Amino acid sequence: MVANTAPFGELQANQPTPASGHQIGTVLKLTTSTVNYRSRYIVTEAKLQRRIKEGRCVGLLAAYIPWILVHEFSSRGWSTRAWSHKMQRIVHVFSRGEYLFFLRLELAAWVAAFYEQFALLPREVVEAIADTHHFDRPTVAGVRQVMTSDFKIIKTDGTTAIRSLKQLEDLETDDRVRQKLLIDRLYWANYVGESDWAVVTEDASTPGLDWNIEWMAGMRSLDRVPHLRQFTPEAEVMARAWLLEDGCTIDEAGAKLGEKFGGRATGTTLLRHLFATGAFHEVDMTVRLDPDRDLPLLRRRLE
Repeated sequence: MVANTAPFGELQANQPTPASGHQIGTVLKLTTSTVNYRSRYIVTEAKLQRRIKEGRCVGLLAAYIPWILVHEFSSRGWSTRAWSHKMQRIVHVFSRGEYLFFLRLELAAWVAAFYEQFALLPREVVEAIADTHHFDRPTVAGVRQVMTSDFKIIKTDGTTAIRSLKQLEDLETDDRVRQKLLIDRLYWANYVGESDWAVVTEDASTPGLDWNIEWMAGMRSLDRVPHLRQFTPEAEVMARAWLLEDGCTIDEAGAKLGEKFGGRATGTTLLRHLFATGAFHEVDMTVRLDPDRDLPLLRRRLE
């Protein structure tokens, strides 16, 4: 399990054994709203070969192209494209759970890079694992499919972590879901040699964290408003004094920053940026930040 990091702590791990004959691996809990499912999208062999020739899942950082793009997926569920300042490219996610997890990776100091919808190639390796465990091979309409891991994460220490997002209900009731997760884990452990693999599930016990993450989304960098960078050091000193010492609310602090630096919108942007970059490490980010109330503080960090 990776170490805690500001402004968010790492996910809490536990290791329940699914109701099947196979141990999947570590299961982590992530705050998510209801995750909608993807429809099955049939990919022909010709399309698979075209993706391989395009260099899907080969490039690094901004040059990376995920195996599945949002516009290629015929889904009635939840999917979106979102800009990543960390990766400097569009990220493709296919559930609200994946989106919220992406936002955590975007803000996490321990994450150097991440790659979504990462293909498990070559297919023969996945098929061999399936055969060994007497599972059905991944196929749709007779076409050999390419499995993917939801996120391949590169940590700042150079090590790799793999995370797959699933609902607890599916882990408990769907044998095929458990089979595919086991294939996923064994691919990384035995073929690639990566042992930091885990399933991330929903956990409604900290709904405030979801709201806070989305409120700060896209604000870790000021690339789109570069003229505000010059104000950041002074804004941080003032905002910390107002919020932590004078008892101002977020709304009041944003208004004061706006008076100083050119308008209410500017003040709010600077404040969101400061929160996103961990300037307020004393604040409990698992509690929703109410703009009209005092900040929820972590007592242990103030002692």
